[in-house]
Amino acid sequence: MSGVLRLFARLTRRGIVLLGLGVAAYVLVEAISFVQTYPDQASRMRLAEFGDQPAVRMLQGIPHAVETVGGFVVWDGGWFLEAIVGVWAILTTSRLLRGEEDSGRAEYPLSGPVSGLRVSGAALVAVVMGCLVAGLAVFVTVVVPSEDVLGAVLFALGIAGFGIVMSAVTAVASQLVGVRRQAAALGAAFLGIAFVLRMIANSSDGRSWVSWLSVFGWMDRLRPFGDNNVGVLAVYFAVAAVLFVAALALRARRDLGAAILIRDGDVRSRPLLLQSPIRFAWRLTWGTLVGWAVGIAVYSFFIGSLVKSMGEVLADDPAYEQYLELLGMTKEDISLGMVAVMAVVTGLIISLYAAWRIGGVRNEEDAERAEHLLTRPLTRGRWLGGHLVLAFVSVGLLVLLTGVATWVGGVVTGAEVTLIDTIDASANLLPVILLFGGLAVAMFGLAPRLTIAVPVGSVVVAYVLSFVGPALDLPGWAVGISPFYHVALVPVEDFALTQGLVMLAIAVLAALVGWVAFNRRDVVGA
Repeated sequence: MSGVLRLFARLTRRGIVLLGLGVAAYVLVEAISFVQTYPDQASRMRLAEFGDQPAVRMLQGIPHAVETVGGFVVWDGGWFLEAIVGVWAILTTSRLLRGEEDSGRAEYPLSGPVSGLRVSGAALVAVVMGCLVAGLAVFVTVVVPSEDVLGAVLFALGIAGFGIVMSAVTAVASQLVGVRRQAAALGAAFLGIAFVLRMIANSSDGRSWVSWLSVFGWMDRLRPFGDNNVGVLAVYFAVAAVLFVAALALRARRDLGAAILIRDGDVRSRPLLLQSPIRFAWRLTWGTLVGWAVGIAVYSFFIGSLVKSMGEVLADDPAYEQYLELLGMTKEDISLGMVAVMAVVTGLIISLYAAWRIGGVRNEEDAERAEHLLTRPLTRGRWLGGHLVLAFVSVGLLVLLTGVATWVGGVVTGAEVTLIDTIDASANLLPVILLFGGLAVAMFGLAPRLTIAVPVGSVVVAYVLSFVGPALDLPGWAVGISPFYHVALVPVEDFALTQGLVMLAIAVLAALVGWVAFNRRDVVGA
């Protein structure tokens, strides 16, 4: 058991380190932004009033102790931190449980004196440890600025508990279906449904009971840095324990490579989109694209719906007026400025999608499915090129959807923004997104095992550096490393053409390097 546990710890250590660094950096950004944007008690009380509006409550949650550093971090960034840890838990659990079986590598540890049940248990222990590391990173980062040890402990355990619950959900899904992609999709669907239930619960006080049905809603019940309801932690770990036991019980009832919901002879032939490699690639990835599209559309819609109300609240805030001056804007630019700033956030999300989309290409190679195609009259360049075309088209669709959804949200609430404004703001981040996508392709060709880790880590570091760097008075060359730092605030400002062309050139060069390297290296597994 200890040897198998060490194996899974080795497989996950890189991802755990990046996860810890990522969540710590995000908490740091939230704490610094709070101190800079809301320096006095008056501005913090206005924030509390703004946060209690229905549209804001549905997206961010009910504001508790938002006048404190810790309470603000929980309210403004808690759900996003939960999503980051949850997505990591889904992907890692599905990889260790179902992905290892898909590739055939699960047979190796089972050839020794160890049962499949113990192997699955060791994999889940590794994921749980990763979630606890993420929680520890949150605690270390938030405890100093908040000066509230109990609140920091509860927040950290809430984040870790969220990831552990998502791991448990995915563990059950991995026993029910026979392909890693399907198991991850079920976990992601659970995540999305939980977020929608939280939105319903926060839409009015009369529906607050619905929050008990959502793993996202439990943080609203926990209320770190506010009421500090310690007992709510029991819900996280009790639900996770029940699901883990169920997953292991289901694992004991099936053979290696089998699935509870699929029996021999149940699988039907589905020839749709098998006529060419690029169509097959589209068949493999369209479901993931739809999931990302739905999430980004919902988020962008609510951002658009907040433009008018946020502008009204912040218009008379002297501290925010000074912040606008630092950005080169005036009060008249508040609505469009918010569209521009929030487009950077969605640009960050789509950059992560681009990295994971190229990571999907690596998964095809890792699972040895690419070999079956490459043994046919199909060149490596054409195979990879088809995936790159689909990745570019997918990114373009997400960027367009972001602009349209933001505009629709603004129109519903009467904000003075046009469709051109919102599309320009989202398209403004396209060079940055493609830059990180090109980096992922370069890693795929040069160091395939780092295809996801390096670009995802770079995205997080670059985003944090663009916010923290100026606040810490870092040298211009240090802050300038971040591509986000070179993005103009479109539509308030004109598109930074020179910077955009440079980033596009780097993206093309990086993708070309990865393409050439892939054509010259061996096909490798994990």
